[in-house]
Amino acid sequence: MTTNPRYTILLKEIDLIQESVKNLDDLIFKTKNFAFPFWGGSLFLIADQLAGNEKFKQELIPWLILATAVIPLMFWGMHFYWQKHLRNMAERERIIAAFVNSPAFHEWVNDPSGLDFPVYDPVGWIFTRQGIEEEAQRGRWQQHLVDLNKYSVWDILLYKDAKFYYPLMVLASVVFAWAYW
Repeated sequence: MTTNPRYTILLKEIDLIQESVKNLDDLIFKTKNFAFPFWGGSLFLIADQLAGNEKFKQELIPWLILATAVIPLMFWGMHFYWQKHLRNMAERERIIAAFVNSPAFHEWVNDPSGLDFPVYDPVGWIFTRQGIEEEAQRGRWQQHLVDLNKYSVWDILLYKDAKFYYPLMVLASVVFAWAYW
């Protein structure tokens, strides 16, 4: 279609974004699926040890069960970390889609010396709004920058199924501990 090397690089970037999204989705899924058995196993082990052991004081039991609430919080933190990267890549993909569907794309493909569009930034790390102060010459790319502050912490923490999955495990630990008090 074109001899413009940037076009080939853009295609590679799109492929890399898709592969990275697939890998991050898989990682988030596995993290979520590992969290429940890990949390449930810790509850079971604590309950099993406490049921047959008279050494533990009764007032210590609820505190040990309450400590299991930390486990889903740690997994929720991992989920947050990977979900944030996933959202950044999705934002970069939206920027590329908007550019590819614009009239400027045809000009960019056919004239290598013409329009400048940043390529090969699959996770949006290079062309971020946070780095714009350091790189004043990137002002011409302002519309192509990924805004890492677009989504708040709560938008990411409470994203789809995570908003029910991890808080319910924390709530269950608190309820089980409260039941022993």
